[in-house]
Amino acid sequence: MVLSMSMIEPVLPLAAAQLVSQQAIRAATFGDCGKVTALSSKALGFSRDLSNLQNSASALAACGQSAGAQSLIDEMQKRFARDTLLNSVWIPLIRAQLELARGNGAQAVQLLESARNYDVYGEYWPQYVRAQAYLKQGNGAQAADEFRKILDHRGWHPLSPVYALAQLGYARAAAQMGDTAKARKSYQDFFDLWKNADANLPDLAKARADYDKMK
Repeated sequence: MVLSMSMIEPVLPLAAAQLVSQQAIRAATFGDCGKVTALSSKALGFSRDLSNLQNSASALAACGQSAGAQSLIDEMQKRFARDTLLNSVWIPLIRAQLELARGNGAQAVQLLESARNYDVYGEYWPQYVRAQAYLKQGNGAQAADEFRKILDHRGWHPLSPVYALAQLGYARAAAQMGDTAKARKSYQDFFDLWKNADANLPDLAKARADYDKMK
């Protein structure tokens, strides 16, 4: 079968949107929030399909940009009102990220309750945000359980940027529980995963500083 340009051209904006919205997610995940607004806007300029709306809203929420995230939540609820995963996983997740950015760990955990039956479909995000919320509350044991769910299931989403950060989160949860030996080992595992990463990444610099304090 030969593809004509009329068949290919509609696909190009969607592919571009997916690429750019994933860049927005990665920037937000690694704390590079200065890029997120521009990347999200660019992605949605290419396509406002559901996956790009979700990615853009999630990236904005992770960076505490509540107005932009809420606008996209409103659009998704209007256009995709009957979508089960959207309403049970992604919208609660985005709202939980907003609460976490505000420092409200307990509210973030509560918002994610509806996602528990669908966690496997959430690309690690429900577990990761729930774990961060437990850390915020000082509940290292439950945070460790959530991070462990990610670390024990690498095959679910092998290219997810969250996987390495779950190793870092697990180290912090172990430290919060007072298990220094486990925390040190987990930090070392994280450093191995990120051995080729940019040394100036905020998460890496902070992890090295925290690890040095434990020596």
